[in-house]
Parts: sequence; structure tokens; C-alpha cells
Amino acid sequence: MIFALLPKYMNMIKISKSYGRLAVLIYDSIYKVVPFMVLFILWTGLFAVQYMILKSNHKDAEGYGGILTGLGFMFVAFENGIGNIINPTVDAWDNEAPGFTRTFIIYLVYFIWILN
Repeated sequence: MIFALLPKYMNMIKISKSYGRLAVLIYDSIYKVVPFMVLFILWTGLFAVQYMILKSNHKDAEGYGGILTGLGFMFVAFENGIGNIINPTVDAWDNEAPGFTRTFIIYLVYFIWILN
């Protein structure tokens, strides 16, 4: 509904000469933000998949009740992306026997968390 009302509102703004510049500025801002948002959503999806594969932040993802766990991972990655940084958890790897694989995966979890 907001997107349907936006062109109507912008047309009303253009009637006044002084507000015509505002309409151009709003159009230009929306035009330039769309590619960034597409890239940000793809980036968020990439990190959500990596969190699922590495079994990191599984409890945080399940904390979103009533939705699929994969979508919960997407929300966790989105929160990290906008600045609500959540420390990665490695609870799924606590039961594994100590060794190179366990240590490598835990370091990989933290490395991917830093990249995000």
C-alpha cells in the first residue's frame, strides 16, 4: 500500500516548485538503494546458509517460534548484518571428541562471524 501511495504523493509534491527538488531527491534515493538491498539480502542468505552448515547459533535461530529454522538463521544473519551482533555459539560441537576437525570447525565459525 505504501508503494501504491508513493507515486501519488510524489506527484502532489511536484506541483510546488520548491518541493520538486525533494521529489527528485526521494526518487534518486530509492533508485540507488534498491541494488544495495538486493545485494544485502543475498549476502544475508549466504551467511545464513553458512551458519546452518556449521551448526552455529542454532539456539538463536530456533528462538524465533513458529517459523522454519532456516528462516530463523536468516533472521540471525540479518541481525548481525544490521549491527545487532550476536556472538557465535558452538554448542553443537561441544559433544565432539577433541581433535583437528572440531578445532578447525570452531575456528571456521569465528572466521565466518568476523566476515559477516
